[in-house]
Amino acid sequence: MSFSAKKLLAAAVSGAVFFQSALIAPLVDAREKTPTVSAKTPDSPIIGASAELKSRLKAGSESLARSGKTSKYAKAKIRWDESAEKPSQIRGIKTRVSKNVAVDAQAVFDDLSPLYGVKTSKTAKKPKLEVSEESVSKVTKERHVRLKQTYAGLPVIGDGIVGHVDETGNLYQIDGDYVPEIKVDTVAKINAAAALEKARKANSKKPKFKTSEPELAILSEPSGQNLVWQYDASFEDPKEGLSKIRYVVNAKTGKILRSYDTVTHNAPVNLSGSLLE
Repeated sequence: MSFSAKKLLAAAVSGAVFFQSALIAPLVDAREKTPTVSAKTPDSPIIGASAELKSRLKAGSESLARSGKTSKYAKAKIRWDESAEKPSQIRGIKTRVSKNVAVDAQAVFDDLSPLYGVKTSKTAKKPKLEVSEESVSKVTKERHVRLKQTYAGLPVIGDGIVGHVDETGNLYQIDGDYVPEIKVDTVAKINAAAALEKARKANSKKPKFKTSEPELAILSEPSGQNLVWQYDASFEDPKEGLSKIRYVVNAKTGKILRSYDTVTHNAPVNLSGSLLE
């Protein structure tokens, strides 16, 4: 997108009829299609943006207007993932946090949840996320809290929502992934032992083979949502060294949906002469 197109897009958002004030000015994600400006729609609130994005922005602004928090996010900017039709990042938030960063991050997500496709109303329950990890950077002193999504008590596989707090105590960004609607039967048709057999058949003869305890989880992909068993199989590989393969097995059919090594293997590099020195 050219500089002038970006400027025009941002200006269109800030003057949108959907907004009482400048709420969220979209940034362009690397996976987005380049917006096109049409002379036939000069009053379009977000020129060239998808109908899904416009719908989410409208829902978000209406939700904030009802809560009286519109001004709190006046300078927030959204990076929109068009392939997933949801934000990959919302930056420019400026809200002071308490000692309980997780609670404050959850509150910000609640405010902005319509952008992730969560349908809100005066009676609707807000999505509840669970804390999975908190950390503090020794270099920048920034704090980070990861909130995981669950469904019927089962973890939803993915990054979850991550809140970032700067050294001054302002929560300035949330990013990650959230699945707004999940409809999955949580009764497994194959047991944990059958799921483990998938890894045993492939790797049981390798040295130091062992597996973690399988856990039921929800896997949501563009192709569909599935109840799955997930676990790790670790072993020594003669060439690669330690490997830890994460298996994700369909709990209804027994099909392996994902299997990937969670250990980074570096290819050997031969150094000689002055380079070695």
